[in-house]
Amino acid sequence: MRAVNLLPNDNARERKGTQLPTLIGVVGAVLVTGLVCASFLMKSSEVTQQREALRLAEAELAAIPPVPVVEAATPQLKQVRDTRLTAVSAALGRRVTWDGVLRRFSQVLPADVWLTTLSVQSPLAAGGASAVPGAVVSPGGSFLLSGYSYSHDAVARLLSRLAVVPDLADVQLQRSELAKLEGREVVSFSIQASLTAPGATS
Repeated sequence: MRAVNLLPNDNARERKGTQLPTLIGVVGAVLVTGLVCASFLMKSSEVTQQREALRLAEAELAAIPPVPVVEAATPQLKQVRDTRLTAVSAALGRRVTWDGVLRRFSQVLPADVWLTTLSVQSPLAAGGASAVPGAVVSPGGSFLLSGYSYSHDAVARLLSRLAVVPDLADVQLQRSELAKLEGREVVSFSIQASLTAPGATS
């Protein structure tokens, strides 16, 4: 009877050892290819969505009606516009900034002087009319105040301080006399000034 060797020979074991790295390389290449294909498909889908969004935006833009062309202003409209601009500029040029006037006045008011009345009148525009028919109108604004102090020196100090306020001019003392106030002797006074033209002060 003939003997048969059932053990694998060395050549078969060597072939198995060389096939394993090859198999690993093939599997790795397949995985990399699959990942690349999946990434390409995702990017392709995003590009398709963006193109669709762009197409919809272009369609919405095309649906907007065109802006009507405005005809050039006629000479009559231009003249009306220029007249209104001139009137507005003139009004703004004579506008008095009362917050600035009163702020500067409050800064020079002495601590020992208190007011009972303060009356101001804005300058009138050229050719302006009085709100009261038949009244005498002065084109310049007026600044009238009256009050009390403890001495004539305080009134004189107030006059000198008002003279340096850039918004006021022709500061004049109308009245300064002794008076009784709640049993105490005080000085009652009245002062008048004119408002300077807007834009003339620094």
